This record gives sequence, structure tokens and C-alpha cells, in this order.
Amino acid sequence: MFAVPRVERLIFLLLIIGILAGCLSLGAERITVDESERLVDSARAAIDAADSYIRDGDFSRAKKMLEESRRDLEDGAEGFNTVFDKSEMEGVLAAEEKVDFALSYLDENRPGAARASLAAAREELVRVGISQLGAKDRIAPERFTVTKGEFPLTFYGTVDGVYIGYQPVPHNIAKAAREAFYAYDKSGSESDLDRGVFLTELLIEMSTERDGGFIVWPNNFAWPAYDLSPGWIGALSQAGCMKALMLAYGATEDDRYLQFGDKALSAFEYSLSQGGLRSTRTDETGSYTWYPEYARSEPPYVLNGFITSVVWIGEYSDFTGSEKAAALYNEGVKSIAHFLPEYDKGGGWSYYDALGHRSSEHYHRLHVDQLALLYRLTGDEVFKTYRVMWSVEEG
Repeated sequence: MFAVPRVERLIFLLLIIGILAGCLSLGAERITVDESERLVDSARAAIDAADSYIRDGDFSRAKKMLEESRRDLEDGAEGFNTVFDKSEMEGVLAAEEKVDFALSYLDENRPGAARASLAAAREELVRVGISQLGAKDRIAPERFTVTKGEFPLTFYGTVDGVYIGYQPVPHNIAKAAREAFYAYDKSGSESDLDRGVFLTELLIEMSTERDGGFIVWPNNFAWPAYDLSPGWIGALSQAGCMKALMLAYGATEDDRYLQFGDKALSAFEYSLSQGGLRSTRTDETGSYTWYPEYARSEPPYVLNGFITSVVWIGEYSDFTGSEKAAALYNEGVKSIAHFLPEYDKGGGWSYYDALGHRSSEHYHRLHVDQLALLYRLTGDEVFKTYRVMWSVEEG
């Protein structure tokens, strides 16, 4: 039998001991299930405390709590990576990201926006469901569900492989504000008015002013469906926020809301390269104006979002008497009428965008309703023609 020299045996034993020691060391450093839960529970408590401090105006203490929360979430995510599946780790990391946004908003003296981000962080942790149940035992909300709490939050889940989770989306916050003002108009209830004003003030905080003095509402998340990075803007959201500001003025007669409304309107005068929402769409007949729902250098030219944006710009013109809004509206109507044939899929159905995506039943029905409205507003026969064509079921 081959004999291993004594020195080599000693080296071999030392290597084995080193490997075992390394394994023991790794085992000691690994975060356990209980430790992961403790860290995330601690982060949740710190978020709650920070929210309370923000309401009291004590931003310094709030920031300290959020720094603690961020550290706990970062460490907790590491444990979730080994204990739970990918979606659980994504939820904790998403909560950490929203805490970062809250800290940034506090630095900019935007407490309402900070609290909205913290509300989204809390919902992420609720979704994760800190317990030893496996991920399969947890029930995630339906995608695109909007919560009914103090801050409307939209749950996107995972889109094209990217986890987006809960977001305080300006588009849906504006929708909730408009609904509150509509309710106030019917009921006269002060609670409806207070709700509308609260959400409108939140929208003002969430807006960003750009060179030229106009304001926009960036989305703090990626939208992989159209290859958009965090910070993207869109005309549908912009027009919806502008309409909320208009309704806030109508309910309160506070000129400040119209001042912000005019700043929002001005974004439609600035090109995409200038940070605005005006795109030039060309074909063999010439150039036309388009306000893209998803703003990027080459927009996908989504039809329903453009139509709604144009209609709301027209409403703003009617309400305020703004000649600028009237001109933007007329440009938009002209473009819709011109490019409408490109959205005809045939067989009584429509395309969702200019990339050839077939409309879902929901958006196809919306197109039909939008064309009926445009015909009533303008009397242009092209809108009636396509409304009739698209009212026929696809064969």
C-alpha cells in the first residue's frame, strides 16, 4: 500500500481543519429564520415610529428611525435570500428602496410624499408576511389593485420579470383625488372635501419642477413593458394630475391650485428632450403632435392614453378659458383623427399601440367609448366611422 509521507499527512490534516473551521464560521454568520423575522419586525416598528415623527414635524428623529430601518431591511433581505424564495427577498428590498425615497423626500421637505413612500414600504412587509410559512402559503393581492387607505397604493407585482410591488403612483392618487371631489360635489360632505384637498396637496409635493418652470410627476419605478427606467413620466398621469388641481380649485377657489395646474399644462409645450411631454410624430404627409402616455425617445404611441389626455386638456381649456390649453387640445384632436387608421387591426378590432399590440377587450371597449365621446365633442365623422367599425365583434 502506498504510504503518505508524514509531512504531507500533516498538511492534509491542517487543510481539513481549515475547511471545517471555515464552514463553521459561515454557519455562524448565516442569518437564521428567527433573526430575519426579528430584523424585519424591527424595521417595521422603526417605519411606524418615523411616520409618527413626520406627522409631528420632527424630521430629525424620523430620519434616525429610517436609517435604522434601512439597515435592518438590508440585513433581513440577506436572510430571506437563504430562507424564503426570491419574491420574499424582493419584497424586503423593495421596502428598503421606499425607505430610501422617504429619506430623500424628507431632505427636500416633502413630508406627505415621504409618508406615502413609507405606506408603500409597510405594504411590502405585510405582503411578505413575516412568518415561517412558505411563500406558497401567502396570498398576494391582485395585480393593479389600489389600496383604500390614507395613501392610495397600487400593487403591480412582477412585470416582465421585474418586481415593482406597491407604489404611490401619481396617476392613481390623482384619480382618488378626483373621485373625492366628485363625491363632495354630490354630498357636500366636508370629509370628501378634506380627502380631495389632502390628496391634491400630496400630488403637489410629489411633483418636480423642470427648466422652463413646468412641473411633471415622475414614477419612481421601472416599467419594463416599454423599457422605461425609474423617473419616467407620461401624459395620461400628467393630465389626470392637472384635472385634480382644476377640481381642487373648483371646490376651494384657492388660486394656488390653478397656478400649479397651469404649470402642469405647460409640460405639454415642451419636447421630450426638454423633459416635457410633447412628441412629434411624422409620416409621409407631415408632422403631428402627440402627448405620449409612456414618454421615451421613441414612444409606443398608446392610443387610449393619448385620447384621454387630449380630452382632459380640452376640459381644462373649457374650465379656465386658457387659450394655450385650447391650442394643445386642437393639436391633439387633429393627430388622433390622422393616425386613427393605423390602429385598425381589421375584423372590428383595434391595436393598443403603434407597435402592433392587439387591444385587450377592456381597452378595445374603451377605444369605442372614447371615439363616441370625440364624435360628440368635435362632430368629426372619422370618429363615428371607426366607432361603428370597432363595435363589430372580431371574427
